[in-house]
Amino acid sequence: MKSTFVTILAGLAAFLTMAWHPAETPKTQIFLVGDSTMADKPDLTKPERGWGMEFGQYFDGGVVIRNTAVNGRSTKSFLREGRWAKVLEVIKLGDWVFIQFGHNDSKAEDSTRSATAQTLYRQLLTKFVQEARAKGVNIMLLKLLGRRYLDSNGKRKDDHSEYAGVVREVAKAQKVPLIDLHEKSWALYSGLGEAGTRPLFWSYQNGYYQPNPVAPAKNDDTHFSEYGATRVAQLVAEDVAAQKLALASHLSRTVFAGKLTADLPVVLQTAFKKDTFNLTKYGAVADGQTLNTEAFRKAIEACAVAGGTVLVPRGLWLTGPISLKSNVNLHLADGALVQFTADRSQYPLIKTTWEGEEAIRSQAPLSCTDLTNIAITGHGTF
Repeated sequence: MKSTFVTILAGLAAFLTMAWHPAETPKTQIFLVGDSTMADKPDLTKPERGWGMEFGQYFDGGVVIRNTAVNGRSTKSFLREGRWAKVLEVIKLGDWVFIQFGHNDSKAEDSTRSATAQTLYRQLLTKFVQEARAKGVNIMLLKLLGRRYLDSNGKRKDDHSEYAGVVREVAKAQKVPLIDLHEKSWALYSGLGEAGTRPLFWSYQNGYYQPNPVAPAKNDDTHFSEYGATRVAQLVAEDVAAQKLALASHLSRTVFAGKLTADLPVVLQTAFKKDTFNLTKYGAVADGQTLNTEAFRKAIEACAVAGGTVLVPRGLWLTGPISLKSNVNLHLADGALVQFTADRSQYPLIKTTWEGEEAIRSQAPLSCTDLTNIAITGHGTF
């Protein structure tokens, strides 16, 4: 009987422990309100990204990002479409609202979006701040991002500085924190240089960019690649830390003492179009006897025109030296074995270096010079 009674008590204690377990602390929500440079993109097969999509990686598990930004919206259209009203319905005490508009407000030719900087734009920003504040939430104003607008000499062109100035003035008048993304983005562009900024924008990625294209597509100097969106999200996270906002307590930390995730460098990852160039279509034969040097060259050159993957299928592929090109992923399938020929006449003498000194040496089996966005992948063997 005693044993049964003890068992009942233990079960009751366990039940009460579960029943009276304290509720989890509600997570802090960050609502992102803005345009396409911030917005989520529904089709992730395409390279464009908004910086709001990458923002969450800089915070710990106590924060939830609610991205309500939408492509093509201005303060005027965001309000008119009822999007701001929906944000006001769900925000709660202690949440944050990050507001960034301006690019589409400046489109005077579009009456559905146009909001003159000194009048309607100023009024609507002020309205958003005051209405959010009345709900007991925290507000962060962000100046609109700088577009990569350069003149013929590669110098910065004016890109909506009047709108950026109004954001600063509203932040000061309403006594809310401000992140100057306008100047921070231009500092980023200046530090990287003209060529270095290209990977920040989606249309320069995945082989879209061609220095001398026959039929050039318009390059987009406003909307970001995943790399660019991450760099911008990092700028915002860095400023949250620098301003020592209450929100900064939720910035994610690394295993390195005193280092935030936002302190670490963002590495540009390789990215390739899905186009595949099968080596066999360029005359390659996997018999271990046929020399496939020319097939490798043709496949890589064809792939390099637009970017993509050169596929080396299963089999034994004899070849001379292979020279890679930008925007090419050389992929060896399972069971693919690339055997470099022992015939030394296949390796021409070229100018190169040896231990830091100029030299003339035989070309290496695998080589490349001054390339970007290249990869060798797969489970095959060289």
